[in-house]
Amino acid sequence: MKVDRSRPGSVAFRLGSMTLLSLGQIVDSDLFHCLHAIFPMGYVLHRRYWSLDYPGQREGYFFEIAGDASTGPCFRIRSARTKFVFANERTVELAWNRFTCMLAASRRSLYLQTFPSSLPGRHWTLTALEAFGLQNSRICRLLEHLPGAGSCKNYQFRHLPRDELEMIDCKHEGLQLSMVDCARTKGLLPRRNVESHGSVKQALVYTPQPAEHLMETKIQLGHSKRRRSGLPIAMQYRNMLRSWKRRTEIRQSEIQGWGLFTTDAFEENEMVIEYAGELIRPSISDVREKAYERKGRGCYMFKIDEDIIVDATRRGNWARFINHSCDPNCVSRRVTVEGGRKAIVIVARRGLCCGEELSYDYMFPVEDEKVPCSCRAANCRGSLN
Repeated sequence: MKVDRSRPGSVAFRLGSMTLLSLGQIVDSDLFHCLHAIFPMGYVLHRRYWSLDYPGQREGYFFEIAGDASTGPCFRIRSARTKFVFANERTVELAWNRFTCMLAASRRSLYLQTFPSSLPGRHWTLTALEAFGLQNSRICRLLEHLPGAGSCKNYQFRHLPRDELEMIDCKHEGLQLSMVDCARTKGLLPRRNVESHGSVKQALVYTPQPAEHLMETKIQLGHSKRRRSGLPIAMQYRNMLRSWKRRTEIRQSEIQGWGLFTTDAFEENEMVIEYAGELIRPSISDVREKAYERKGRGCYMFKIDEDIIVDATRRGNWARFINHSCDPNCVSRRVTVEGGRKAIVIVARRGLCCGEELSYDYMFPVEDEKVPCSCRAANCRGSLN
């Protein structure tokens, strides 16, 4: 069987009578998942099952999921031999029912036994989800690892906790959306689980230190012939964009959940990573904040100015996994890069060794309702606010 390796999500491995050919792509729509299954667009499974043309024999069929975000998924069953489409329905149950009804009619016309839906102790037929391979544990695990799987809010995940889903989504999305026009950066926002302790807007008060504070220091690291922190800001920024993925990684944190760790040494005042995300208006951020609260999701936002906010909750890079510490090893800085664009970068407060967890002080405003701090620093204040 020939597999088109150029197709996104293309795979090819055998699972008994099934061969998974393409995982497809997650669609951010409630129509493309249910409680027990995810329906990725472009999903293709080859399965051998009873033939409609040659009773008593088996032949190959393609089980496919197509459609679009506005109208929902389309479930298709077609012959691998003749390419004839036996079913093309809006629900997986309708597609499987149409196919099995055609199979039953074909067998009855030749006075052959039809297959009942079930018999005590025996399973002669498959459910619709089983027929499409969507209940197979190995396939389910792969689908749950697809980028964007965390948006399937109604699906009951079998193999991954929610925190790990956020990490996987973040790794797949990478630094993409904040590389566009921005205005003055004015604030840094809370991380996961903080939104339950007050309004997001109340926390948009911390102003990162300006780039003028990126002054030279005496530190010298043995592997560096020229101090990267002494380079022009624009050059430091370009170097950081090229290297942050190989110099950092997401791992489980002793502070909270997942954290961002170094895989290389950093000099004092060296740029580590930019905070990236989706640019939205304040009115949209209000709506999203409430939606995130309803779903129990963490909230990751930066306020650029009065008109623009960076939302990294669903689209962003690894910077959103940096935990708070009362004795941080990093600070956030505002810099001006190519074209006069403003950006926020996370900068090493001191020399960092390989394997250190990155942290900065969230500097939340003082409130009556305290958010507990678990940074374990010697000077820990006991709360983030």
